[in-house]
Amino acid sequence: MAVSPVCGLETEYGLIVDAGAGCSQEATALALLRHCPVAARVPWDSGAEAPGRDARDDPHAMAAGAEAAAPGCDAGYLLGNGARLYVDCGHPEYSTPECAEPVALVRADRAGELVLERCRRELNRFLPVDQVVRLIKNNVDYQGHSYACHENYLVDAGFYRGLFGGPAPLLSQLVPFLVSRIVVCGAGKVGSDNGRTAPTFQISQRADFFEELLGLQTTSRRPIVNTRDEPHCDPARFRRLHVIIGDSNMAQVSTYLKVGTLQLLLAMLEEGASLPDLTLADPLAALPAISHDPTCRQRVELSDGRRLSAVEIQLAFADAAQRFAGRGGAPSWAGEVIERWGTVLHKLADEPRQLASTLDWVIKLDLVDRWRQRKRLAWSAAELREIDIRYHDIDREAGIFYHLESAGAVDRITAEDAILRAVEDPPSATRAAVRSGLLRGAGGRVIAGSWGALLRREDGGPPRRLELADPTLGPPATAGTAEPRR
Repeated sequence: MAVSPVCGLETEYGLIVDAGAGCSQEATALALLRHCPVAARVPWDSGAEAPGRDARDDPHAMAAGAEAAAPGCDAGYLLGNGARLYVDCGHPEYSTPECAEPVALVRADRAGELVLERCRRELNRFLPVDQVVRLIKNNVDYQGHSYACHENYLVDAGFYRGLFGGPAPLLSQLVPFLVSRIVVCGAGKVGSDNGRTAPTFQISQRADFFEELLGLQTTSRRPIVNTRDEPHCDPARFRRLHVIIGDSNMAQVSTYLKVGTLQLLLAMLEEGASLPDLTLADPLAALPAISHDPTCRQRVELSDGRRLSAVEIQLAFADAAQRFAGRGGAPSWAGEVIERWGTVLHKLADEPRQLASTLDWVIKLDLVDRWRQRKRLAWSAAELREIDIRYHDIDREAGIFYHLESAGAVDRITAEDAILRAVEDPPSATRAAVRSGLLRGAGGRVIAGSWGALLRREDGGPPRRLELADPTLGPPATAGTAEPRR
């Protein structure tokens, strides 16, 4: 049986500082952290982090990765709900706690929006009214820069080695899935970046920025498959698959399917199930080609000479997942994910705009195109890019997506009261609940923490390190695991 499909998201937020604010983006991001209104928090302990470790054991890539990971990062806080809040390369970043199923991940991700919005409002109380800060949950600034939404999936350590090594690395089976899934979870974008030929509208914000198939780096020459090997848990038992190709999503269904479908395919591979052979002839060319066609009719070449659309590729993976679930042993939530996945794909194959209340890129396309036609604007109009950005504004009063959601115009996966609880409370089925319980119950004695350990002050002695090496164990199984700092 595969390990519990624990997952999490790391989301960097775009930061807009109005003219005259008098401070840099990084200084503003740090100020946001200082004004974090979450009471239950401790400093983050980054001593065990090693972002330059490469799954391929490539010393040159490791050196480059470690060098690239160093600047512009403030360790920030471990929060009482199990999440991490910090600054990375000038961007405020929220990392969700570990979640055991996709609905919990949707709640945790949306809770991050609320935490950052509360930070923003608190900071703006101290700024002049003409110098307010805005936070944008997107991936591009329209000045040639992209920032990230990274996904993390817990897998068995032996399986992880098989993903990257051997004569037939398993990860190659997932490349066509990762490239084609943008039709399900793309955030949508007006225009293009990174020197690409400009379409009127495209499906994915990140697609223009991927330039390598495999690599350790995350901020330049981004790879479709990232090789960062930093487990944040017991490396003899587990590894963390780090996925950097996804967009930041506002729509709950997009987030749900982005994570749930990949969790399911990883579980299939761990169980030895086969995935369809859909190897792409040129994945780096296929990604922007798919993104630049919002009709979803663009066909891309496979290595065997066939030409399929992204929707056809996704349908093949969905059919394989359905067969796997029918044999038993799939996660309990798999049936719901497969059903929603199939419904979305068949609507995309028929007419994508049927999903104008469901998927981010279709919601945005319908909104922007109707505005463009009403105002008789060219697709190159700056006004359309401003609407694009405002769609992702996490200010509940200014953000276009929130206006649509509050009007009942977009589909939901989870209720607002559950999201509000996730701002304070961790998911119950992973070690996030253990960290939270220890942090809240220690009477201020926890002095720092990370994903895999807490440092607790002891009376008359050195701090003790409480190890939490298994991300799959919630309370009470791991709550007593402790050993002194060495």
